[in-house]
Amino acid sequence: MGGPPFCHWRCPGPRKSYWYLVEVGPNGKYISKAKQPGSLFLCNNGQSATIERLEVSEARETLGIWSPPDGLMIDEVNALKSKALKWAPSASTPPKLGTPSTTPS
Repeated sequence: MGGPPFCHWRCPGPRKSYWYLVEVGPNGKYISKAKQPGSLFLCNNGQSATIERLEVSEARETLGIWSPPDGLMIDEVNALKSKALKWAPSASTPPKLGTPSTTPS
């Protein structure tokens, strides 16, 4: 098939780019990268770069949500749980005031 094509225009870098090949086999399960190889290339400042390919079950954060094409939201649940565990101590502790309050005599 040959290498990637020569690029003569400027495009965004590949570090934020990735892709999925979503194909379902006759058994009703997604076909893995190993069984369905393929590559995509992106032009980056006149150089072509291979775009990272992910398995259908791999999630990446996009617009604040971790969502893989297979629809399983395990990574999103874990991200939200982590954020909640970091936030919980601040919600259960009363705020510290700058000066102690005085009681009237």
